[in-house]
Amino acid sequence: MTFSELSEVLGNLGEFVGAIAVFATLIYLAVQVRATRRSTDFLIAQGLTAQYNQVNTLLVENPELGELLYKSARNSDSITSQERDRLGYLMIQWFLIFDYVLELGNREIIEDRWVKGVRFEMERASRSSESRDFVSRNRHWFSPELLAMFENEAAAKE
Repeated sequence: MTFSELSEVLGNLGEFVGAIAVFATLIYLAVQVRATRRSTDFLIAQGLTAQYNQVNTLLVENPELGELLYKSARNSDSITSQERDRLGYLMIQWFLIFDYVLELGNREIIEDRWVKGVRFEMERASRSSESRDFVSRNRHWFSPELLAMFENEAAAKE
């Protein structure tokens, strides 16, 4: 075997080993990206749970908020403008959390059971004319999907 033939064989072997190394690197990167996405999805779900729990804790720790919510649901004209503002801030937080869950569900970042629970809660909330009015007045905060849920319910009531 001459030197040029040996060089050619070694060159071919080097290309083969290089191709295997590139393939192994791609597999490693794919596994790392998948692990990072799972970790990120978990952190998103954890943050969402914390936000949801924070709003619910507000209702538990401040019984007057729960009473205000109940009072407003029965007769929205019976609350003062200050109470309406206070309740509005709470409802914006609550609906934004639900809206965020819908968005993350559409992007398949969170589990479907979360999305089903939120859809159930939103469908229940959309039956209330006060909730529909609230969402309509604050539509700039919400996604087209959440708005459609409330508008569809409003159309069904007409």
